[in-house]
Amino acid sequence: MTIQSIPPARAASVAVYLNESRDSILGFNSASAELRLAACFTIRTPADARAAVEALEGIYVQLNIGGDLVEALDYTEGYRAAGNRSLSVGDVVVIGEAAFAVARFGFEPTSAAALSAALTAVASS
Repeated sequence: MTIQSIPPARAASVAVYLNESRDSILGFNSASAELRLAACFTIRTPADARAAVEALEGIYVQLNIGGDLVEALDYTEGYRAAGNRSLSVGDVVVIGEAAFAVARFGFEPTSAAALSAALTAVASS
């Protein structure tokens, strides 16, 4: 099944922001983050918290090794074609209205206020 065939009612929008701050390896920090929107696509809406974690892990795998060690999904091919780097610590993935920062191990929920502050700081610089 391709991403485009998911019925809209069961699809969640995803936005991937790459953190281009030199301190991003330390993790997401809204005060120093330099986020750049790298990709937008849709996935099946996670039914619960466990499914959300699985979705985040799947996105991480796709944006790191998709097309190399695992079959690439449609969004992976677009992400790679745009010349984006692999997803790393400090980057942010938004599924629907929930934001998650890539951490050293897994993902950390990020508040809408922190994400908004980081995006506002980039827009004003």
